[in-house]
Amino acid sequence: CNIVKREKLGESIIFHGRTDDATLEHLYQQADIFVLPSYKEGFGIVLLEAMHYGLPIVTTNISAIPELVRDGETGLLVSPGSSRELATALATLIDHPGIRKDLGQASRKQLLQNYSWEKTAAKFADIVNEFAVEV
Repeated sequence: CNIVKREKLGESIIFHGRTDDATLEHLYQQADIFVLPSYKEGFGIVLLEAMHYGLPIVTTNISAIPELVRDGETGLLVSPGSSRELATALATLIDHPGIRKDLGQASRKQLLQNYSWEKTAAKFADIVNEFAVEV
């Protein structure tokens, strides 16, 4: 990226691009914070992946994201396009390891309580059964 070169950040910023599963797992395990400053997002499976690894999340307050990431509980939500809010959220987590740890533990706990395959299948079955009864 031109900005990375211009600002001489090549040793600090690495663009991994597409990776295999083993590399992706390693990257999640090595991370301290997961950041997704998106303008448009669907459900955000990558957020669930980050939660699996107990990472605190910084992401934008759009679409379904607030259903996954609870501001101040499992991560920090910022306005899309607000570099100031993004920087503040990142600084908070970098400067306060206790907050980072608490948010990460809460994100993993939320994932385990709400997003197992068994619970997803049960919710889906409930929806199907509800429609079957109506017909």
